Amino acid sequence: MRFAASIGSLSAAGVFALSSSAMHRLFIDETGTHDLSGAQDPNNRFLSLTGLIFSFGEIERRLNPGLVRLKQKHFPHISNPESIVLHRKDIVNRRHPFQIFVDPDKEDAM
Repeated sequence: MRFAASIGSLSAAGVFALSSSAMHRLFIDETGTHDLSGAQDPNNRFLSLTGLIFSFGEIERRLNPGLVRLKQKHFPHISNPESIVLHRKDIVNRRHPFQIFVDPDKEDAM
C-alpha cells in the first residue's frame, strides 16, 4: 500500500491518503496460518491480515476511552479491568477472564 501526503480516503487506485502533519498509528493483526498445514480445518484455512490506522488524537479521544468503558462495563468483577488484553482466541475459548461469556445473556450484551 502506498501512502500519499494529503488528507482523504482510499481511492480507486488503492492509495490511502493521510495528513502529513498528523501522527498516526497502524495496528496490524493476523489470524489463520501461513502454510497449508491447516488447510483441512475451516478455522485455519486462510491467512488474514487486518490493519487499522488511527490518528494519535483519535486514539486518545475515542479509542482508548471506549475500550476502557467496554472493559469496565463487562468485567466489573476484575480489580483492574483496563489491564485485560482482548485476544480473539482467549475470548472464543472462554479463557480467563472471558469465561463469563458462557452465560448467553452476557455474551449477547458484549
